[in-house]
Amino acid sequence: MSFSLVSHADGTPLEGIKVMEHYNYDDRELGVTGADGKCRVTLNYWRNQPGPNLRFMDPDGNFLIKDTTLADLRDREVLVKMDPVE
Repeated sequence: MSFSLVSHADGTPLEGIKVMEHYNYDDRELGVTGADGKCRVTLNYWRNQPGPNLRFMDPDGNFLIKDTTLADLRDREVLVKMDPVE
């Protein structure tokens, strides 16, 4: 699955955002966004279970952590908009 992470304020691609799978209070890093704000990851998927809980985190602390659960894991690109810290 591919992710594009952009600033919610102006649509600028976000480089260096960690994409993590969040499970039972533990985070497993799946990848980091490049200069274009994109990251491609492989997710484990079981048909009878809900989609993965994902966390997007800016190590520099300029953007708020974003958590989401994906219900649809077809191979497609997901756009994630992150809010800047005010």
